[in-house]
Amino acid sequence: MPIQADPSTIDAAFTAFVSVVMLGATGACLWLLPWTDRSIRETDKLLNPVDLTRENLKLQRLVVPSA
Repeated sequence: MPIQADPSTIDAAFTAFVSVVMLGATGACLWLLPWTDRSIRETDKLLNPVDLTRENLKLQRLVVPSA
């Protein structure tokens, strides 16, 4: 005999299931991110093998012209 379920109960269960899956996926993505300076540099070299940046340069300030 099939179980008769209220549509709102099914919708609530589905919403809870999807919420848990989304939180789990978010946690997995955050866990897999490179967090140390060394791992960030290694990932950057892997994704961008040609380093076109110049390090140790002073950052220029954005000057707002006065009216």
